This record gives sequence, structure tokens and C-alpha cells, in this order.
Amino acid sequence: MAASARSLLSRLPQARTLSRGERRRVMRLLQPLSLAPQATLYTQDAQPEHMALLLEGSLVVTTTTADGVTLPLGRVLPGEVIGEMGLLDGAPRSATVTCEREATLLILDRERFEELERQADTVLVWLLNIAARGMARRIGVMSERIASAAVDPEALHTLPGLAGRRPQSLWAWLSSLGAKP
Repeated sequence: MAASARSLLSRLPQARTLSRGERRRVMRLLQPLSLAPQATLYTQDAQPEHMALLLEGSLVVTTTTADGVTLPLGRVLPGEVIGEMGLLDGAPRSATVTCEREATLLILDRERFEELERQADTVLVWLLNIAARGMARRIGVMSERIASAAVDPEALHTLPGLAGRRPQSLWAWLSSLGAKP
């Protein structure tokens, strides 16, 4: 599987800027993982153990509200990273991620992530962590707002770009994404 993961990595547009040696280093640091359709990569509220780079396939991201309503949040496509928020902020997983189509990923576990942080330039790591943690916080807040608006149409005003829309338009939008009340 490592050979196919190496080949898949070299085909990603995001990897085109990496030298051959840098791609080899990525393959040494990250562990390949294959997922079958319907397999779960992350479970909402679980403790984060790793992050992943999707090389091939697709993943579906969902969240479940306190009332048990499952809402689709999006898809992860090749070249995208998933699970980084948990490694950055240490909070439990904010969503469930399942495999939609057979997938190949590269996994970076918490221990290696922390090791790489220690080895990198401290100022750069500090700045990147501040930026990434801010993004993680904003994404988490937005996910909570979407979930709140789905069960309480009066919370619609908390969603940027949807303020002033009729509550049934939110349900139509969520339904088009596959949400089930």
C-alpha cells in the first residue's frame, strides 16, 4: 500500500511543489491507511488521536445535534486534510467522518505531530498555531450555529448570509443536503 500511497501523493496538485525528497519525507512521517465504504474515520465527541490527508476516494462529514438530528456538513476530497482541529485544540471530535468511496489516506498521529512541532522553527510554529487555532475555533462555532438553526429556526439570524431568510428556507437548504428531521 505504501507504493500506491506514494504514487497517489505525487499526483496531488498540492504535492507538486514538493521535491522528491520532501515527498519521501512525507511518506516516512505519515502512515498509509485504506478505508472501505461506510467505514468510520472519526466519531463525533471522540478524543482526537490523529489527522489525515486524503489521497484518494471521498469522505462525508456529519454532525449530530443534541436532539439526535444528523446534519451533513460536507465532503472531503483528495488533497484535503481532515482531523486537524482536534490535534490543534485538543477538543473532542466535532463531527463524524465516514468513508463514502473507498479511500486511501496518510495519517499523522498526535505524537509525531507534537514531535514535528518541537523540531520546527518556534516562531513559525507559534504563528501557524495561532492562525490554525483561530480557524478551528471559527469553524467549530459555525458548525454549532448551523446545528442550532436546524433545530431552532429562530437561531437563523446567527448564520452569516442567511439572516432574514424564512425558517422554511433553511429546512429546504438542509433537506437538499440530505438532513432528516
